[in-house]
Amino acid sequence: MNKVAPYDGSYREFQEGIRKKVEDIIDGKVVTVCMACVTMWVLFGDDIRTLSSKKKDNDYIFFITYEICLALFLIEIFMNSIFIPHYKFAFFFWLDVVATISLLPDIPGIRDPFFNLFGVTLYDADAHFDSDPVRNTKKLDYTDRAIQMIRYVRLVRIVKLYKYFTKGTDTKFEDVEDESKIDKMDPEYLGKKLSDVTTRRVIIGVLLMLLLLPLLQSGTVDNAPYFGLQTLFWTGRSGCTDPKAFGCSVTTTNYVSDEGWYYMIDWYANASYPLLWLYIPDMLNEGFIGNVSHGLTWTEVSSCAGKTVPSDCSHRVEELELVIYTPIQCYNRSIHGCEEIQAYARFDTGEHSRSQSQNNIIITFFVGAILAVASVTFAQDTQKIVIKPVTKMHNVIKSLAEDPLKISEEVTEADIKESILEETINKIGTLLQMTFGQKGSAVMGTLFAEPELDLVKLGNKERAVISLCTVQDFASIIDCLQEEVLVFINKIARIVHTCTTRWSGTACNNDLGVFLITWPDNKASDALVSLIKVSAELHRATDIMAYKSNPKIVTKFGDNYLVDIAMTAHIGWIIQGPLGSAIKVAPGYISPSIDLCKKLLTAVDEFRVPMLLTEEFYGNLDEKGQGACRRIGNITIQELSETMGLYTFDLTDEVPLPDHRRVAEGQFELEKRRIGDPIILNEIDIEGLEFTPEHLFLFDNDIVMMQRSIPSQFQDIFKKGLEAFESGNWTDAKQILDEALKIKVADGPCISMQEFMERCGMKIPEGWTGSRVI
Repeated sequence: MNKVAPYDGSYREFQEGIRKKVEDIIDGKVVTVCMACVTMWVLFGDDIRTLSSKKKDNDYIFFITYEICLALFLIEIFMNSIFIPHYKFAFFFWLDVVATISLLPDIPGIRDPFFNLFGVTLYDADAHFDSDPVRNTKKLDYTDRAIQMIRYVRLVRIVKLYKYFTKGTDTKFEDVEDESKIDKMDPEYLGKKLSDVTTRRVIIGVLLMLLLLPLLQSGTVDNAPYFGLQTLFWTGRSGCTDPKAFGCSVTTTNYVSDEGWYYMIDWYANASYPLLWLYIPDMLNEGFIGNVSHGLTWTEVSSCAGKTVPSDCSHRVEELELVIYTPIQCYNRSIHGCEEIQAYARFDTGEHSRSQSQNNIIITFFVGAILAVASVTFAQDTQKIVIKPVTKMHNVIKSLAEDPLKISEEVTEADIKESILEETINKIGTLLQMTFGQKGSAVMGTLFAEPELDLVKLGNKERAVISLCTVQDFASIIDCLQEEVLVFINKIARIVHTCTTRWSGTACNNDLGVFLITWPDNKASDALVSLIKVSAELHRATDIMAYKSNPKIVTKFGDNYLVDIAMTAHIGWIIQGPLGSAIKVAPGYISPSIDLCKKLLTAVDEFRVPMLLTEEFYGNLDEKGQGACRRIGNITIQELSETMGLYTFDLTDEVPLPDHRRVAEGQFELEKRRIGDPIILNEIDIEGLEFTPEHLFLFDNDIVMMQRSIPSQFQDIFKKGLEAFESGNWTDAKQILDEALKIKVADGPCISMQEFMERCGMKIPEGWTGSRVI
């Protein structure tokens, strides 16, 4: 007996050689081009089938090619799982599986038996006596979208093209099994891996978007075939003469003439999709239900007529739509005469299917282009932004680690890295200052200047001008704009913060559209100018005025919406300090004056003015500032048991535009006007004049134009009316206020006093002191 000589080589090497040969064949050009062509065919094959012919005669050829493609995909998955390392259960393995499964709905020999197991018929254009009445609804519309979404799964095959044309370029990250080796990889390797991972994420994101997009889109529902069939049913039934039959009586007469009947059939046949078969009561045949074979111009397609679609019908079943109408009285089929009272209409939706196929081809090309451009772009960006800079930094650090004396040779590179670090630190500092604000940064800076974090310490108390500004109807604006509300409030914040800083103020906090602003207590006039500028800039800024035409705003507020801001100002003490714990800390501002300003915000609507100033604030204004304000009454705050006078500065919605022309023969020029800067009247010579608030009340265009809008005689009349109101002489007050409203129409304080007197029935409340309670 001959003995088999032992194999002198390694069996493992033999297996590796076989595996390598098979892998080379799979990755070779022949197999790659072949599978790429197969993938392209399954991407466009079903759409080509729909577009190539309106008949179903040659569909079986396409179905055979789909079966061949399915077999090739299964073989490919099997061979790759055996011979390609790290393929099984990897990213492309699951993409291949999904691509293969998505082929099944395109093969009727596999699809139909599967649905029959669950008693579901995907495409059925046959009419049955027990069929339920059908019309298009939103529910049916979403069902169609779900089917469309399933068909979009085939777009995952685009990713197979990406795989085929990038074979051999992917870095096999899985080959590195030792984690200690990963730390020693060069930046170029990691950059390529980052590019590959990013591209895969884009692939997944695009595919998920395509799958979910049909369900998220809104569409129209065409109920014309159903309601048209209903009209034809009752019109045709009007010709019946049997009083025992459903819907008939001895007084029944034809609704239309014979020619009108045929005209209605023609209208129905051309209203939506092409009509193939019509089964309704025939008005010209005593209302008996049956086939109506013709109209004036329409003729029944006999090969597709009948309750059961004939086998010789050349139209595809999935391109036939059956519409059913049954009178609502006959739903339970218990009323006499309802036997077999059911109308049918069958339409050809082939043109719609072909249109959808054209769109699918365009979408497929578009998505393929996105994936191709994205993969190339990410690779280039990774090389430019990640690989090169990190490689340089890696070389510098490595050189310094090996020999610190080489720092002189790398001084240029080191300087670059230091500038980057310095810039990064500056950005972090800027971010913190923007987060905390000017005062908040000082508070937090004091806190973190200590060696240890100490939150058990007293706050800092100081006297200041305190103002709260809020957008009117902010809750409704949030409801209208929703996600866009952040853009809206940030545009307003830009103006509020800029005007505040321009006039010596500090923006401390922003809570749901309520801005807390402070000034030094000797800057009341600056504060008033700042608030005036905020109102003017809001009504002048083009990006804010654009909300007049925002569809979401127009729906809620109409075409004349203007951003209105309510403002209050008071002078009092405020405590500043860090609030929180070692887990979360932020600068805080606590003061009863803040609560007072919040109370005044609620009184803005009562007095019908956008700005309320307390008597304490008014007393600290300079002479010109006081002259620009007017007193509008007294209030008593119940919680504080405090009575104070209220003042306002009359603001208008129409503000002057900035003048960029030369002023005073070129001595002054507004080249780049900043937000909140004065807009100087053209006739004023301001050479050598400093911009102080006292001067601005004389020559600033915003302030002067707003004051000019108030008739000179109005102030005296209003003052008399206010005195009569507060003294309890309401009869005279009403007459005086009526006279004032003739001079200054729709003046808020005048209307407010009149409404208050009307609410009291023109009777002075008991204990009246001339002050309203809020």
